[in-house]
Amino acid sequence: MKKIIVTLLMAATSFVLLSAQNIRTLSIDEAVSLSLDNNISIKQSKMDLDMLALKDKYSWNSVSPSLSANVNFTEPLAKFDQWSLTATGTLSLSITPSLATSIASAKLAYENGLLSYEATVRSVEKNVRSAFYSLLNDLETINSDKKTLDAAKRTYDSNLIKYNRGQLDQLTLLTSQYNYESKIPTVAADETAYQTSLDSLKQVLGIDLSQQIEINGNLDDILHFELDPEILNKNVDELPDVKKALQTIKNYEISIKGSKLSAYGPTVSLSYSQGFSSSALTGNRENGLSNENHNITLGVRIPLDSYLPWSNSAISIEQAESGLEAAKLTLENTRTSVKMKIRNTYNSILEAQTQLKLCEENLELMQKTYDLTLLAYNSGSKDLSVLQTAEDNLASARRNIQRQKYIIINSVLNLEDVLGVPFGSFMKE
Repeated sequence: MKKIIVTLLMAATSFVLLSAQNIRTLSIDEAVSLSLDNNISIKQSKMDLDMLALKDKYSWNSVSPSLSANVNFTEPLAKFDQWSLTATGTLSLSITPSLATSIASAKLAYENGLLSYEATVRSVEKNVRSAFYSLLNDLETINSDKKTLDAAKRTYDSNLIKYNRGQLDQLTLLTSQYNYESKIPTVAADETAYQTSLDSLKQVLGIDLSQQIEINGNLDDILHFELDPEILNKNVDELPDVKKALQTIKNYEISIKGSKLSAYGPTVSLSYSQGFSSSALTGNRENGLSNENHNITLGVRIPLDSYLPWSNSAISIEQAESGLEAAKLTLENTRTSVKMKIRNTYNSILEAQTQLKLCEENLELMQKTYDLTLLAYNSGSKDLSVLQTAEDNLASARRNIQRQKYIIINSVLNLEDVLGVPFGSFMKE
């Protein structure tokens, strides 16, 4: 019998150890790293950026010389008809007035693509960090509701003992039983919600859904920070949202310059050709004549219709200039909006930090109130409804703290995002 018990204990121990080995511990940094490596949007954005970089590298290719060759041979069917052979090679070069703006446009397109790629990376990282912190918040919710459940169970167990001794009426026992059992579905729902969110994170990170994950982190560990008031004096022109608006203005400026050069500037073309021709009567091919020729052509094309105010070119330039003025207005509005967003987020974090301190003080008060109420209930000086109210107030105090922690964390993520600083710069993990 002892051998059987020892064998079962060893088997159970081995199963627990094996299960523990299959659990993967995941930190916030590991989650971010996995998302950056596996995210499809980032990969697609990187491919687009590489193509823009290639176009920028060879943006001068519009002036690349063009080389062509042409060979024709005619063999007559009649005996005394004349055969002929001609061959021509041409080297041509064309310089358009918009060449410089084409190069500048390619460079600006790459810069825009780089901003877009960086925005994609930051968006993915922010979403993963927010999801990770949400999971930590869910774990605290589960722990908080389990504490409430355990307290209700202890009350029910105590009342059951009193009832069996004849010291408590049945109605009070049934009320405490319902109070305990009604909290079981809440914990189950918390755990289900947590698992659903965890599976969603696994999908984003490219982790198999069957892999067991243990989230490594604590909300308390990332809330010890102080904001520098100099944040409010940040030069907004260095921030991502304003950079995008500035790039839009550059796009219009280059577009206007290119349109004007194309509309009013001359196009220069230069070509050189060399060829020969040979012909003779059929049957006398060796005595055929050969003519060799060389040609150089220089051409200049000057558009004149663009000088007419009602021409399509003139109207297009007017539209582009109008778009430029609108982009400048958008820039000023973006600057103001970014300043307001920084200020509002900064103030909301300070307010949430103050609220968190009040919530912590309230939790201490509610915990002490519950402890004293429990003692009074056990001594018979307080009824069950007063104890349950104290339990509910304590649970509410725990949830208020969690809510404030999560508000602070999300506000900090938003502030880091608008400032364009690395995520985690303010929160010391």
